[in-house]
Amino acid sequence: MYKLTHKPKGSTLTSREWNDHVDAINEALSGASDAADMMPALPALTRQGGHYINDKGGFSLRSLTRQGEDWIAYFNPGRVLEVHAGGARVIIPKIGGVKMDVVPYQAVKAEKDKKVYLDLVWGDNSHDCITAATISTQDTQPGGRSARLVLGKFVSSGSGSGASIDDITYVPYLTGCITYASGSRNEGWRVLAVADKDGQPKAAYLRRGNIYAFGKLVSEGSATWETAPAKQGDIWLTVKCDGDGNYKSFSLGTSKGEEAPLKADGLDDDGKKQKSVSYSFKLATIGTSAEPFPDDGNPASFVHVRQYVLGSVFCELAKSEAQEAKVEDGNEGFRVKAEKDSSGKVTAVKVRPGHVYFQGRFCTTALEGGPDGWVSHVATSGAVWLVVQFDEWGVFESAYLSTSQPSTATLTPFILSTEATGIRGQYAFHLADVGTDGTVKQYALGAVYCLFEAGTFFTPGPAE
Repeated sequence: MYKLTHKPKGSTLTSREWNDHVDAINEALSGASDAADMMPALPALTRQGGHYINDKGGFSLRSLTRQGEDWIAYFNPGRVLEVHAGGARVIIPKIGGVKMDVVPYQAVKAEKDKKVYLDLVWGDNSHDCITAATISTQDTQPGGRSARLVLGKFVSSGSGSGASIDDITYVPYLTGCITYASGSRNEGWRVLAVADKDGQPKAAYLRRGNIYAFGKLVSEGSATWETAPAKQGDIWLTVKCDGDGNYKSFSLGTSKGEEAPLKADGLDDDGKKQKSVSYSFKLATIGTSAEPFPDDGNPASFVHVRQYVLGSVFCELAKSEAQEAKVEDGNEGFRVKAEKDSSGKVTAVKVRPGHVYFQGRFCTTALEGGPDGWVSHVATSGAVWLVVQFDEWGVFESAYLSTSQPSTATLTPFILSTEATGIRGQYAFHLADVGTDGTVKQYALGAVYCLFEAGTFFTPGPAE
């Protein structure tokens, strides 16, 4: 809702002020706003609380309005531009289940010390594109694959009685068009797709990556892009070597090539020396999905890329029959198990100590086992999380078990930014879920790896 600002007689009316007045009149005529609420007041122009808003950019505060005993806040409609491997999409978030650009505009309750969040959710596991975007002041973050951005915060600006609009104001953190990119697009073996005006695959491109054979770099990646073998479907890489493991060539295709890895003894199934060996890697799958935001100006469908291999591929010796037959012994690092009594009731959940790596190097063994070599968890069912704490210099401090993921206020992976200097690093890993009947669903096993967060400008998502 636009506020009509007071203009002294004889002063110049700018084009922006004129447009504001026209918008306000149109809203009043359409019934979207109460004309009485938009009339100008005459106090000094330094008044706070949203009456005189010069910033009309996306996600900026539009107005604060009294509704009964509460203050509610209206925001100028904003857009999220998502850049992904299949192209770019425009997303208009919802407030209270309604698109924020739909008249009459939706509002959020304005309470001091409350933050305004923009939650981006990837609800479809078949691709890596945003399927929902909502604005709210709820402290609870959506589950699953999601990211939370803070648009701003309501703060006290006066006596705090709530009787006047001067008692509360809004501090913006993010305004304008928000561009969300999930990561780099320049890694080796990266596949990118281009869509036509109808959202169907038009072309696909690929950047070559490194090929390692038996511990040696045998083919370096390229800094240029080339046309992929298909604009839709699977993209496969096949690497060929001779019987001694010497690299020969690679090829790209749309189906899995011959796979005959080099065996440790160099003999084929007939006991003869292998003449050639080959390896096949599925790089990516290009597909299409129905667009969940067609009303935001997007085509009815969009192209998405599911990437399976990124950076480099590694050709190794085939496992022997003895290695293939080896089963897990139940004592791997961070293994979670449930102990039961004679009646079948779960009496304890225990975790095996495991290794922690920091930036690719072994750091420490986390958790201290009891006499039996296991660590007891505080709960007998539910989620089992491992939290790893570093100081601001990256020195390991502690590790402990938790029943939930830590708050985003303390979950602070190290980032590549000078603005993060002095911030202690904290990482969380979802080890397992334990059912009330003692069944264990294990997510992480052996070791955990603490790395610098690549998404410097956005909060990290769940650790699973």
